[in-house]
Amino acid sequence: MKRKILLFVTILISANLLLVTSINPGTYASHVKQLGGLADYSLDTPLTLQIEFLGFDDGLINETEIESMLSLQFWKGQTDIGESLMSFDLLFNYASEDDYANLKSYIETYGTNGTGVGYELNTTQLDQDLASGERNNILIPQDGLLMDAELTEDYIYNNLYTENTENPGYTLFFLNFSSFDSEDHSLEHWYKTTSTDFDTNLTIDTWFSGYSDIPYVPTLGWGGDNRFCFLDLSARTWYYDWIETAWGDLGMGNFIYYDYRDLDELAQLVDLYSDTGNSILSEYIGDYIQSYLFNVFSGYYYRNSIVESYSLQVKVFNNLTNIGYTYEDINWVISETRIKEQLVNDFPWIDWVIDIEYVNIADYPILDDWISDNIQYGPSGPYVEIMNEFFYLLEDQLNDHFDYTAADTVLPCYFFLNDEVGFEYWGIRFAGLGGMGWEILVADQHVIFESGNPDFPRHGMSATMIHELGHSLGFPHPHSSYYGWGSSFFEEVMNYFSAGEAGFSVFYRDGLGRAHSNYFYSYAGLQLDFAFEDFVDAGSPNELVSYINDAGVLHQQAATNYSDMEYNACVQKSKATLDAIDLFYYYLDNPAETPTPTPTVTETTNAMNIIMIAITISLSLLIMRKMRK
Repeated sequence: MKRKILLFVTILISANLLLVTSINPGTYASHVKQLGGLADYSLDTPLTLQIEFLGFDDGLINETEIESMLSLQFWKGQTDIGESLMSFDLLFNYASEDDYANLKSYIETYGTNGTGVGYELNTTQLDQDLASGERNNILIPQDGLLMDAELTEDYIYNNLYTENTENPGYTLFFLNFSSFDSEDHSLEHWYKTTSTDFDTNLTIDTWFSGYSDIPYVPTLGWGGDNRFCFLDLSARTWYYDWIETAWGDLGMGNFIYYDYRDLDELAQLVDLYSDTGNSILSEYIGDYIQSYLFNVFSGYYYRNSIVESYSLQVKVFNNLTNIGYTYEDINWVISETRIKEQLVNDFPWIDWVIDIEYVNIADYPILDDWISDNIQYGPSGPYVEIMNEFFYLLEDQLNDHFDYTAADTVLPCYFFLNDEVGFEYWGIRFAGLGGMGWEILVADQHVIFESGNPDFPRHGMSATMIHELGHSLGFPHPHSSYYGWGSSFFEEVMNYFSAGEAGFSVFYRDGLGRAHSNYFYSYAGLQLDFAFEDFVDAGSPNELVSYINDAGVLHQQAATNYSDMEYNACVQKSKATLDAIDLFYYYLDNPAETPTPTPTVTETTNAMNIIMIAITISLSLLIMRKMRK
C-alpha cells in the first residue's frame, strides 16, 4: 500500500516540480530548528526473509513450528532518533528437482574428489599448543569431496536467486547434499574459500593464535556480495571445534547446531519422521535462521551520533626503525589509499578523511617507557597487559595526539609497531581493539614479515584497521553468545571467520545505510514541517511555492528509496531535501532576489499550489506513520 501512496504523491505534484539551484547543506542553518522530536519522523523497516530449500523432503519442513521458534521483530536503538522497529515476514520456498540436480552436477564438475582434501581439527593437540606456546600441526586430513564456496555462491546468484522487488529483503538458501557422503562418514564434503591479504595481495594461509600453513578453513556456506547467503547443512567444518577449544571465553550460546557435526549425523541419531525427531529438525533449522536474522540481516547502527564527515587518524608508533628496518620496509603495512578507497566504495554518502602518520616511539618517552617497564612473558612470548593502566593512559592522551577538529566525528587510532612485544586485553592477545570511539592496533616484525625478513612481506594491518573502525561506527561481530555463531559463514570484514577480508558485506552496508537514511530522512521531514509552517506564516508567497514543493517531492522520493532498500539514494535525496529547504529560506529572507515564477501564476493557481503542498506534507507524515506500524 505504501508504494501506491508514494507513486500517487509523485504523480500528483510532479507538475509543480521546478529545477532548483544547488546550495550546500546547512549554508543557511540559522533557520534549522532543534532536533527534538526526530523520533516522531523515524522509519520502521519491514523486510522479507525468504527461506529456500534445495535437496530437502518438503514433508519434513514444518514451517509453522519453525516460525513459532523465531523472534522476527528487533528494536534497534539509535542515538539521534531513538528506537526503530525492524520486522521480518518469512516466505518458504522449495527448489525444483531440476534446480537441485543442476547445482549438484555443477558442483561435481568443479569439485575435487580425493584423499586428504578435507580436514578435522585435532582439539587435543590444539589444547596442548595453547598451553605450551608451541605450534604443531592441528589438522587431521579426511577423504571426500572438496567444493569451492565462492563458485557455488556465483552459481546460486546466476541461476537460483531472484531479488524480491515487491517485498524487499534477504534470502537464505539451505542446501542438503548428503548424497555426496558415505553413511559411515569415511567420505564427507567440505567447502573452501580463498582469501588474499589486503596489503600484500598474497594468499592467506595463516590463522588465529599464530598458526600458519593452514590450507583453508572449511565453511558451511557463503554470501555477502548480494542479499543472500547459502548454507549446506550436510557439509562439515571444524570452526565450531575451534571456537569451543580456543575461544570458549567469548561465549558460544546453547544452540542445537553445535550438537551435530552435520545434517547426516542428525538424521542417523534421530528419526526425522517422528514427531520428536521432526521437532529437533525444526529447532536445528530454526537456530540457524535466528542466528542470521539477528546477527546479520537485522544489522543496524546504534552507537555514535550520525554525522556527514568522519576522520580516521592513525598514529603509528614504531620502534622497528631502531633495530635496522627502514621506513620503506614498513610504510606499506597500513595504507591511506587502500582504506579510503574501501570506505568510499562501501559508504559513498560519507565524507571520509584518512590520515596516517609514522613516528618513532622513542620520541614519546611516556609511552615508550611504560611498555618497556611492563613487559611480561607468557606462552606466546613477551607482552604487556594494557589494562594495567596503559589503556587509560592512552585514553587520557587522545587530545595530545589527534586533531578533533578535522571532521564532524574523529576516529583516532594508536598503532604500535613493536619489536617482538605483543599486547593483551584482560589476558587475551589481540591485533586490534575498537568500539571505544578510538582504536588500538599492534603488530611486530614476525606478524608483518615471514620470520621477520623484510624481503618477504606477510600480513598488513589495513583490514584490521577497517574492522576496528567498524566497531566505532557501531558494528558488532556477526556472532554472539545470545544468537550463536552459526551466522559466521559469509564474507565480511567484521567476521572472524573471513579473516583478511577488508570490505563490508551488503548486509552491513545496508545496516549503516538504514541508520543514516533514517536519520537524514527524519531530520529532513522535521525541517520540511517547520518550513511549511514558516511558508504559511509568511502569507504563502506565490514565488516560493515551487521551492517548498520541490522539498516535498524529494522527501517522498527518499521514502521510496528507503522502502526499496536503496539507502545511498535515500541519504542523497534526504540531503537534497535539506538543500531545497535551504534555498526556500534563502529566498524567504531575500525576497528581492527571488526569481519571478514563469509563467505568471494567478491567485487561483497559487491557492491550488498551497493545497497541493499541504497534501504533500500531510501524505509525507502519513507514510512515516504507516512505515512505523
